[in-house]
Amino acid sequence: MNQLGINNNMLEAISLEENAWVRAVQLGEALGYTKPGKQINALYKRYQDEFTEDMTKLTKIHDDECKGHSASQNRQTRVFSRQGVYLMIMLARTPEAKLMREKMLDDLHSVVTRVPTTAKDLPAWAQEEIVEVPVK
Repeated sequence: MNQLGINNNMLEAISLEENAWVRAVQLGEALGYTKPGKQINALYKRYQDEFTEDMTKLTKIHDDECKGHSASQNRQTRVFSRQGVYLMIMLARTPEAKLMREKMLDDLHSVVTRVPTTAKDLPAWAQEEIVEVPVK
């Protein structure tokens, strides 16, 4: 089982089709919901038109990946990709989600401010590779 880092939270991720996915219940717990499964699914249903199939899906997960269920069960479980997790963080209205959004914005700002805006901002080796295109 992998871990998916969302801000400073490490969520247990399952691997499906070589991608990391987080169970809805675990995401709900990280977002501070008191009834994580029900509340995260209700939030998803309210905004399901904003999700693509690359962001969330229903899948059967074997019992050893779902705590608290009998050994013979395969449970139908909603899972979210990293992009789906980010969208859920944006939609959730909990104190935990608010803190996660603040951290996401700080991280985004630090990345954006490092992106060169003109050729002069690029390192010397990259400036040598620039080809000027005449403007008609």
